[in-house]
Amino acid sequence: MRAALAVSYARIHWQNLVNFGIVPPEFIDRADYQAIEQGDTLELPDVREEIQNGTRATVRNAT
Repeated sequence: MRAALAVSYARIHWQNLVNFGIVPPEFIDRADYQAIEQGDTLELPDVREEIQNGTRATVRNAT
């Protein structure tokens, strides 16, 4: 899976993603976003279960 993680989305862009069944992930803590560099590999080990349960997804930097 590929994803575009963002600190925030414009309202219209967020709505378009949702309308197409794409989860628009956002960082809760901006410091976490700034710790990621281009080319880093991020893992979302339990994302399916977390989305199904309505909980926050955990992202781990595997780089």
